[in-house]
This record gives sequence, C-alpha cells and structure tokens, in this order.
Amino acid sequence: MAIVTKSEVRSRADREADNQQLLLLEEKDVISTVATVLSDLCGPGDWMPMDKLRAEVSLSISLTLFCASIWIVRMSMCDGFV
Repeated sequence: MAIVTKSEVRSRADREADNQQLLLLEEKDVISTVATVLSDLCGPGDWMPMDKLRAEVSLSISLTLFCASIWIVRMSMCDGFV
C-alpha cells in the first residue's frame, strides 16, 4: 500500500479545485454564447426552436475555436510564445 503524503493530498485537492473553477468558467462561456445568439437572432419575447439554437451555438463556438487556433499559429510563428 502506498503512503500518501499531506502535500500529495493538498496537491490533489488543489487540482480538483482548479478543475471545478475551469468547469464554472466554461459554463459561463456557454451561457454567454447562448445569450448572445438568442439576442442576435430573436427579438424580445421571441422563441427559437431548439434545433436552430443548437446549430447557431455550435457555429458560434466553432468560429471562436477556429479564430483561437489561427491566433495560436500566428503567435507560434512569430515567437510570441516563450
């Protein structure tokens, strides 16, 4: 049986707390994206079918990831990463 030190337990707890914080940030990003899509495509009190909302949110997230990947490639090409 392996002996677990206090620092290993603390490190594991810190990682779990960091992971929980990342999940909360991702959740906020998703909610923000959905709110943006709805406000761009619907007027106050309007409804949008779930399939259309899903497609629009997927497109929005895909475009964001695409732009982020371009930024990463450009930064790596000009030694922006240290």
